[in-house]
Amino acid sequence: MKTVLLRSALLSGVLALSIAPLAHAIGAINQPTVDKGVSYLTSLQAADGHVGNPGSDNDFSAIALSAAGKDLSTINISGGTSLRAYLAANLPDATTGTAADWGRTILAITADNQSPYIFGGTDSVAKLKSFASGGQLGGTTTTNEDYFGLIALVSAGLPSSDTVVADETTSIVSYQKADGGFSYTTSASATSDVDDTAAAIVALRAAQTAGNKSAAVETAITNAQSYIAKLKNADGGYPSDPTFGTSSNVASTSWALIGFNALGQGNSSDAKAAQKYIRSQQLANGSFPSSFAPNTGDFFDTDPAVTALAGSTWAVNVFEPVVNDIEEVLPTPTPTPLATPTATPTATPAPAVTSGSVLGATTAATKPSTPATSSVLGASTLPAVGEVSNLLLLGLALVLAAAAGLAVRVRQIRVRSRD
Repeated sequence: MKTVLLRSALLSGVLALSIAPLAHAIGAINQPTVDKGVSYLTSLQAADGHVGNPGSDNDFSAIALSAAGKDLSTINISGGTSLRAYLAANLPDATTGTAADWGRTILAITADNQSPYIFGGTDSVAKLKSFASGGQLGGTTTTNEDYFGLIALVSAGLPSSDTVVADETTSIVSYQKADGGFSYTTSASATSDVDDTAAAIVALRAAQTAGNKSAAVETAITNAQSYIAKLKNADGGYPSDPTFGTSSNVASTSWALIGFNALGQGNSSDAKAAQKYIRSQQLANGSFPSSFAPNTGDFFDTDPAVTALAGSTWAVNVFEPVVNDIEEVLPTPTPTPLATPTATPTATPAPAVTSGSVLGATTAATKPSTPATSSVLGASTLPAVGEVSNLLLLGLALVLAAAAGLAVRVRQIRVRSRD
């Protein structure tokens, strides 16, 4: 998608930013289910603007609503604060906020077509990157901060060459287990699960879209897909961790579908089967049931279900920073009045060779027999050769003035494109 950028504020080395929506569309068969899910989520909004719980669940609700095509500035109850305003006023605490908090925040901000570099007066990207250490973001034994941190950094427009993005990509690949799956922890004894494997797929796919073309990343994604494929149930759904049970649940199936969406496989047979299963689980109030309470809906399971059925991933949009690309205006030269030629130029003795420069032209030598000189446009001496008339000099001055005017141009900020 191509977007013409024209901004003036320069923050953190980033000028003019745009949001590029990722290609996704809500299928006609899923639209009614998504609409009911949106109605359920918005019914949970409080007067202060948050939806669900004020913390992590609110961020995921914001992502789901954005994936469904909603403008968060319009999500508010009568007389209440909008969800966008709530997000801007309730960024993670500068002291106690974690890498996971800032990662979710960035995803919610970019999902809502806002700048993660200035939203709420804070550079959330810098906050997240401040947690980078030893190739990880946040905790040394957990992996979710790495998965969602990488997705968030790519959604903020960072390329695969960025040091933190590159390190995170390498670390996530190293977390993969022998069965192709991923876990919530780096512990060697932990088993793989569908949820974290899907999150790893989305993160690694994000790294690819940011420019990573390594075979290691491609292989990791292929093996992760194989792990998930083996756990598909006859009802089209997926379990979380087969070690603890093989029955399908909405949350794990939604995460698996989000992984399919990230890979551009939202219309595959497995994806369609997952969509059918998720639709079949929606309750009358528009929510989706918890795996812990099959007859009770909650926003924790509704958020990923809406995001998945909307054909999206957690990175609803990708922000496009224009780095070190400033609107440049060539300096306007101070006009120099045209010299008024005298009726008869006064000849003055000149040395055998006199050089002159007009608007950067190469030097021209005068002949000893024609020593007369004149000044045009403030340039150094212009030789009068032979019988050149004053009228010709004036015409030349006008031509040169026009050329000078054409040289002054306002260079616009380039058009950024990203498919």
